[in-house]
Parts: sequence; structure tokens; C-alpha cells
Amino acid sequence: MAFETERRVAEDAARAAAAFIRAHAGTITERDVRSKTVHDLVTFVDEGAQRIILEHLAGAFPADAVVAEESAAGAAVPTAGRVWIVDPLDGTTNFTRG
Repeated sequence: MAFETERRVAEDAARAAAAFIRAHAGTITERDVRSKTVHDLVTFVDEGAQRIILEHLAGAFPADAVVAEESAAGAAVPTAGRVWIVDPLDGTTNFTRG
């Protein structure tokens, strides 16, 4: 099956990040929340989940490019080769509210 390795690595990365996110669900305090922009929040959970995903991808596909939400400010999207788009925790505002 085409892209079977990529699917497996992406799924493993997502499951590992999800476990990290679940471990911190309901524990976020106001001190843990920062604003990237007026309506765009980030927490250590977003950053930790992203780090987990990026480690999985880099370990399996070191030549691939990545555009990741928590580190993409001002980053240009690569136009050649394979590019992974990573949003580690969609819905941070709701997550911070439990």
C-alpha cells in the first residue's frame, strides 16, 4: 500500500502526542496559558505535543520539511519535497477551559 510507512509513523506520532495531551487534560491553570495573538493561545501542552510529533517525524523522515503551528511564525512553506503540516492541539482555547 502506498504511503503505509508514512501513515504508520504519523499515527504513532499522533497517538504519542495524544497520550501527553490526555495526561495534562484538566490541569491547565491561567499561569500555563500564553497568548501568541489576541485570540491565539498556547500552552506547554501544545509545545510538548508538537515536540513529540516532530521527534517521530524527524526520526523516520529526516529529509522531510515540517511546518508546525507552534514554531511557524514567519516561516516560509517549502516548495520542494515532502512537507508535513503539524497542528499538535487543535482547540487550545477549549482545552484550557477543560
